[in-house]
This record gives sequence, structure tokens and C-alpha cells, in this order.
Amino acid sequence: MNITIYSNQNIGAEINSVNARDLHEFLNSGQDYSEWIKNRINKYSFTENQDYIIQTAYTKGRPRKEYFITLDMAKELCMVENNERGKEARRYFIECEKRLTRLKSIEQTNRIANLEAIAISKENYHKSQINGYKAQLAKHNEKIKLLKAKLTIAENEAKNLSNDKELLKKLEWLFKSSLTDGVIYAINSSRDKIINDALKRATDEFMSNLHLLKINERSKQ
Repeated sequence: MNITIYSNQNIGAEINSVNARDLHEFLNSGQDYSEWIKNRINKYSFTENQDYIIQTAYTKGRPRKEYFITLDMAKELCMVENNERGKEARRYFIECEKRLTRLKSIEQTNRIANLEAIAISKENYHKSQINGYKAQLAKHNEKIKLLKAKLTIAENEAKNLSNDKELLKKLEWLFKSSLTDGVIYAINSSRDKIINDALKRATDEFMSNLHLLKINERSKQ
């Protein structure tokens, strides 16, 4: 048999329906369709917008009422028809309901699986970001440790230097001597930026003498 199941009609909580005209034609009831559907609705107390809806269709310019009924109502109409066609149609609707239920279950399972896949993907992405941040933090921590170590060495050297009064006097004398030589060089020079050159020369000479002095001090120890 071939009775179309529609899934685009909202009848109460149901979306699956059958056109009552198609069912009437299959059942071969022998009654006029319009009288048949109205009598069935009144006799078995079917409710509009709960068991069926009425829509107006136009054929050859003339309007006519189309009754879309739920599968439950269709099964009941088949049963009260009390003939072989009714039994066949009822079994057909029962099988359709089973298929629709299985399909709905599959769709729901797929939807849940998709949501889980999306959730896992987001979780992996966030984990990757967190691991990246941890790696960067570890690098920064290593740099901080290195800087702290260098700072400790510098502080120790500064303490040793400040405790050696004789060395401080030598450094002061070296700086003054280097500065004097630099000024004399600046006066005798005809280059531009005399002052900058003099200061640079004094600084370079001071640093060189400081290096030699440190070497001598270490050799004495």
C-alpha cells in the first residue's frame, strides 16, 4: 500500500499525519468522503487541533477541505472500519510508527555523538592552549632563575669591592688619571665633538686599566 506519511503538519504534539482523503480511498468504505470523515469525527469524539487539522486546498479554482489526521486517529479509523483493508492499513501505520521511532532514536544518537565530538574537540583545543601557556611560563621561569643567579653574583662582587678600601682608592686614581688624559687629548685634538671623544677615550682607558688591575689583584691572592 502507498499512503503518504506527512511530517510537516503540527497537530497538537504530533508532526506525523495522514491525509484522511487518501485513507478513505484505500479503505473502500463506499460512503461519500465528506460525510464519512464528519461522521467518524462526531461518532468517536475526535478533537480538532489535537487529533486532526483542517486545511483549505484549491483544485481547479474550487476550494475544498483537507483533513490531516494523526497516526493514532488513522489507526482507530482503520480499526472501526472492520474490514481487511482496515486491518492492512492499521498494520501499515503501526510499522510506520516503529520506523519513525527508530529513525528518531538514530537521529538523537547522532546528535548526541556530534555534541560529544564538538565538546571533545573544544576540550583538546583548550588543553593545547594550556600546555602552550605552561611551556611559555617554564621558559620565563628559567630566565628568571638565570637573572637571579647573575644578580647574586653581581651583588657579591659589589660587596667584595666595597670592602676593599685600597682597591677603591686605586680605582679612583685610575679614573681621575684617565679623565685627565682624556681632557688633554681633547684640547690637543682638532676633531669635532671634542667633549664626547674625550669622555669616550677616558671611559675606554678606565675600563682597560680596571681590567688590568683586577688581573693583578687576583695574581697577588
